[in-house]
This record gives sequence, C-alpha cells and structure tokens, in this order.
Amino acid sequence: MQLNCRSCGRDIPAEDINVNLAIAKCSSCHSVFNFLDQLGTTAAMAAVRQRPAVEMPKAMQVEDWGGELVITRRWFTWAAIFLVFFCLFWDGF
Repeated sequence: MQLNCRSCGRDIPAEDINVNLAIAKCSSCHSVFNFLDQLGTTAAMAAVRQRPAVEMPKAMQVEDWGGELVITRRWFTWAAIFLVFFCLFWDGF
C-alpha cells in the first residue's frame, strides 16, 4: 500500500512514515499528517501499534477539574528530614 500526501499528492517514502504514532511527513512539501484514514480497513488500523499504558509514579497525582488539569508532585520524604538536619550540622561548622 502506498500513502499519498494530502497537500501535494506525492507518494510518501517508507522512511518518512512513523507507524507507532500513525503520522507521515511529505519530503516534498514538508506536510505532517495522520494517515489512519488512508488505511481504509479496520484490519490495517489494528496493525498500528498503540502505546502501552504507563503506570503513574507514586509521588505524582493528576486531577481534572473541568477544563483545568492539575498535576501535583509530592516532594516530601523522610530523607528530606535527614537532609535538613545534615545541612544544619554541616553549616554549623
């Protein structure tokens, strides 16, 4: 199957196609586009690999407040208390 550029209609070479992200770049007009609609069949769409789900780190929290995305990182650990006392001792001399 050959992909064609949406802007200029030229053929897209294989090295300009990223199957993981389902995007292609035209080397003639430098247009970047999603090529899923050109595949046509659901079997071809299934061939495009989806990104695996990534587990959220324990110190991170993401909240969606209706149009506002709040990302919070918990920075406090017991090592921070040790470092405070270590710095006070170190700077005391």
